[in-house]
Amino acid sequence: MAYLDECDVEEADIKLFEKLGYKHIDAWKHQLIGREKLKDVVLKDRLEIALKELNRSLPQSCIDDAIVELTKSRASLSEIEANQEIYKLIKDGVRSSFVNAEGKDEESIVKVIGFDTDEKNDFLVVSQLTIEYLSSTGNRRPDLILYVNGLPLVMLELKNATIKIKTGFDDNLQTYRRDIPQLFYYNLFVGISNGIQTRLGSFNSPWEHFFTWAKLEDNTANHEQDSIMKIEEKSIVEE
Repeated sequence: MAYLDECDVEEADIKLFEKLGYKHIDAWKHQLIGREKLKDVVLKDRLEIALKELNRSLPQSCIDDAIVELTKSRASLSEIEANQEIYKLIKDGVRSSFVNAEGKDEESIVKVIGFDTDEKNDFLVVSQLTIEYLSSTGNRRPDLILYVNGLPLVMLELKNATIKIKTGFDDNLQTYRRDIPQLFYYNLFVGISNGIQTRLGSFNSPWEHFFTWAKLEDNTANHEQDSIMKIEEKSIVEE
């Protein structure tokens, strides 16, 4: 088996996401990629474009309200509280209001993600994004972040094949949570991989709750094994 360097794993992952329809931005050199400052984790320009696409019947004022609500500081909240708050906004939409043609206030819901297949979303994979510490000096650089409509929903920490993936949990994930908690306000789940093994879990889960990502080949093999067992069981019953 050829040696898998961390760069090899990252490149392979990027190519996979590109096949799935994600665009790729290498943030190693172009650090801001649309952000106002390095502490920011939301790509506001992409968020605004996506919100306009998903809410064509709503005025700009509602879009602006939603952007403010989604990107406001949540430093006074815990990671979990902030994450729950953002999750609700993503799931249910952002409440707003505007003055309609009759001069009356009209309540509205700004969709954040198009969950229907006929609605468009912006999918982006960003590699090596520099994020400054929220409350001190320094920065961290997660390997890959998956963005949907400008929101960083998934973080992937990658290792080379000789390093146990639990290292990514013990060292990287915990230091990220300490130093750049703003990234996890939006996080749906974290993936840790060395190219051979991959585990997925919520950012606040203990290691034992990070589950193995089954490869397609594994699923196929398991399906074939289940089929063989069922045939054998059927034969025994018939005998």
